[in-house]
Amino acid sequence: RTPGPRTLSMMRDLSLNKVPDEWEKSTRGLGRWLSDIGFDRVDKLGKMMGADVQSEMSGRLSSATTVVTEAVSDVAASLQQGPLFYSLSAFTRPADFLLSFLYDWSTAREVPLSDVQFKVKVISLISPGHSPDNGAAYLEGLELIGAGWDSVKSLLYPTSYSSPPFPLPPLLLIPFNCQEESAEGGRHLPQLTATQIECPVYSRNKDFVSSFILPSSHSILQWAHLKPTIRIV
Repeated sequence: RTPGPRTLSMMRDLSLNKVPDEWEKSTRGLGRWLSDIGFDRVDKLGKMMGADVQSEMSGRLSSATTVVTEAVSDVAASLQQGPLFYSLSAFTRPADFLLSFLYDWSTAREVPLSDVQFKVKVISLISPGHSPDNGAAYLEGLELIGAGWDSVKSLLYPTSYSSPPFPLPPLLLIPFNCQEESAEGGRHLPQLTATQIECPVYSRNKDFVSSFILPSSHSILQWAHLKPTIRIV
């Protein structure tokens, strides 16, 4: 499941060495807060159990604090490195993983889940851009069956089922309210200068996961006897 707004807020606070408001309203830095609360408990337990126990627990707490501080630094570094790419092959239930993005987007905006869909954009391998916001997500580790992708024209083209699988560049999935955009006459939708081809997505076990729509310069008639699919590598 993708992190919700509260979790993301906590992650941001931790990356900035701040104590999350969810934990405690504090002006102390995260490391100082951990040390204070931890050593305060060690001190109380030490008085109850003896100096030797207190010394041992203090050493363990110091090591634990170091581990937490290093973990926070790693989180901060990862957030600054750029966009995070998800591989659906890492999930036992990839359909539920994708659904979690739509669920978080819909609940944050109080939109019925049934009205939310993904816009799918194939991105450049060289310059994917900044980390996505508004509930969007990058996907990688996919391949096309019965089709190829023209990276210059950014269009799908037909091949054949006997052709080798074609590695699909990373995808950017952007949730949107399909009912709202339909009522506005598709004002926010891209100009339909290309044929829109629906490509079902299947897992390694051939289970249906989702369905992505990709643009193609070929007409529907040229796709009549060929139904391209996307497979998780």
